[in-house]
Amino acid sequence: MQIPMPIKALAGNTLRPYSCGVDEQTQQQLLTGGLWILLAVVAVVIAAFVVIRGSLGVKNARVSPLLETRLRQLVAEGHKIKAVKELRGSTGMSLRDAKRHVDQLAASEPLSPAPQRSAAGVQIPADTRDKAIRQLKARNKIGAIKTVKEDTGLGLAEAKKLVEQIEAELRGS
Repeated sequence: MQIPMPIKALAGNTLRPYSCGVDEQTQQQLLTGGLWILLAVVAVVIAAFVVIRGSLGVKNARVSPLLETRLRQLVAEGHKIKAVKELRGSTGMSLRDAKRHVDQLAASEPLSPAPQRSAAGVQIPADTRDKAIRQLKARNKIGAIKTVKEDTGLGLAEAKKLVEQIEAELRGS
């Protein structure tokens, strides 16, 4: 019975790779050369990633007006670290760039907490009021609150107060 060549190479005392007629020194040179090629490929991939990341604008990501307002509010309340975390989470900015952005917000103008709006002094558009009235007459108070909230930009509690005022007016008339 004849044993195949790769198994013959493993059958001895030492484990040596199947050589195909190449001496050990040549095998070592080929292995070393292969490692250098692998290292070069990894370096090129890393360089390409850095270039692409820079060209995608992650470093200078655009900040939405809503996020900008939220960041200003956090800075005004003294929560700069939380503002940096939110900015990084929303835009993918690096820590250094996010910190710079938040520092610029803090230095740009004296900030005060966002003004609180009361539902009593808010005038809602006539079409929004009509939609809310129709939904209240259809016994859809949640829909009316949602409509007022979306159309006016008010918070949930403020929209609920307005809808309850409209509801009270409807009951009174």
